[in-house]
Amino acid sequence: MREKVRGCRWGLGLVVLCALIAPFGCDRPGRESKTSPAGSGEKAQTMIVPPPPGQPQPPPPPGQESPIEAYLFPPDLIMVHQTEIGIRDEQREDIIKAVQEAQSKIMRLQWEMHQATALLESLLAGSRVDAAKTLDTSKRITEIEGEIKRIHLAMLIGIKNQLSEEQQHQLSELRRGRAPQGR
Repeated sequence: MREKVRGCRWGLGLVVLCALIAPFGCDRPGRESKTSPAGSGEKAQTMIVPPPPGQPQPPPPPGQESPIEAYLFPPDLIMVHQTEIGIRDEQREDIIKAVQEAQSKIMRLQWEMHQATALLESLLAGSRVDAAKTLDTSKRITEIEGEIKRIHLAMLIGIKNQLSEEQQHQLSELRRGRAPQGR
């Protein structure tokens, strides 16, 4: 019985984690995935593991970016192509600062989310579930998730605003796999 409860907790943790990271595009092909051990007849579960914050992420397959992503430029794309697009030292420093500020805020929120997720798991583990507390905790997790998305979007907007129109055009071309052409 104890093994079954532990398996349910593990499954719930995976579901919550995947639900929280999926909006960030971590479920795209090419991302690292880890599969839980499938011993003792349990169904194997796959968890998508994104790269650590600040680490370059593999580009999405062509044509699989969201409409919003098509207008924004992740810092790793800029970093890889900084020479081709002519990033100035001032731009580089401003982009690094924006990424560091976002990472710092997101790290705090991740700690808070982990704590709230553990609380949610403990609330659901009992034979009777306090619906009000559970729903409040779930709401808090959703709020944290929204705040992380807002911080991430604000960072990407700030980065885009650091780039000239020409640099944005060049990055769009590079993202599509074409050599940038002068305008």
